[in-house]
Amino acid sequence: MITLTIILIAIPIILIIALFTRKGITTDAAIDINQPQQQVFDYLTIIKNQEHYNAWLMIDPNMKITYTGTDGQAGAAMAWESKNKKDGIGSQRIVSANAPENIEIELVFEQPIPSKARYWFQLNSLDETSTRVTWRYEGNTAPYYMLRVTHLLLQLKKRVRKYMEASLTNLKSTLEHH
Repeated sequence: MITLTIILIAIPIILIIALFTRKGITTDAAIDINQPQQQVFDYLTIIKNQEHYNAWLMIDPNMKITYTGTDGQAGAAMAWESKNKKDGIGSQRIVSANAPENIEIELVFEQPIPSKARYWFQLNSLDETSTRVTWRYEGNTAPYYMLRVTHLLLQLKKRVRKYMEASLTNLKSTLEHH
């Protein structure tokens, strides 16, 4: 009886809080890589390279991935399908690649929750041999109400940032040890 009362009180509170939460997720992470800016840019524009550094793609080793377009150029895309609920079904496409400073990518999630997002890699040369990579993510910029509740309950911003940070650490390791 106490558990039911707590649930009946908690649900309306969560729904009310969600009304006042920000629509979507915006977060970023950065890392310095001991490689020239152009080399880092060239590596990041190849979508297939994400298999070597993107922590999110490494969750399900049985994920089915397909590629279309000319990798490294605007329009190149990756689609995935996974039975793992964390990965689900979706795709990403390079929107623009402006050498050697930035890359914009659009994400479309079909499952587990349909939504759209964008992310950017901003590259800044620190000197001739090192580059700061800043990864900015804007997800579900116009989600419906229940996505806001989901973001709140699952702390999606923290989870997204955790994957971004792990991916950047993998990227640094990959590029510095090649």
